[in-house]
Amino acid sequence: MERSIMSTNNRIKGMIVIGYQGIGKSTCASKMPGFIDFESSNFKFDGKRDDNWYIIYCRVAVSLARQGYIVMVSSHECVRSELQKYDPDGEYTVVVICPHYTLKDKWVYRLYSRYVRDRSDKNYAAWKNAEANFVPSILSMSQGIVFSTIFLNSMDYDLDKLVMSLYQANQSKTRRLVPLDREEGC
Repeated sequence: MERSIMSTNNRIKGMIVIGYQGIGKSTCASKMPGFIDFESSNFKFDGKRDDNWYIIYCRVAVSLARQGYIVMVSSHECVRSELQKYDPDGEYTVVVICPHYTLKDKWVYRLYSRYVRDRSDKNYAAWKNAEANFVPSILSMSQGIVFSTIFLNSMDYDLDKLVMSLYQANQSKTRRLVPLDREEGC
């Protein structure tokens, strides 16, 4: 069973990626071991969300990151605010990844195309939300937040490589890395 990507002498360091809709969180997580696409639309019961859904959502995301996973989470404002209440204490890092506001038309088209391919309520809502609120959403993701923000300046990017480079930079701040498939001191 794959727990996480790496261990640092029994201290695992994970990461939470707050990603704007359509950046490729689900695709990335489906290809990469140790990545989790923590889909916020699953936090609906009988078609409705509890008013405090994001509190449990963030608690679970933080718990997974503390176990060494790379957790891809939604970019809802309530999620970003709630995650700021936690102290990573060196156990994990949090980064925001979003398109630059100048990519609005291309990004809205990307979300529209996704909806055309898969006519789910989630994809429709993402397309319409971006169409109406793209620039304010992007600006709010990068202002008044304590996390590092990475802007995608082009539609041509590799999220897998970007997240892995951020993860590896984060790991280099700790002691030497030990792959999980190796046992140390036995």
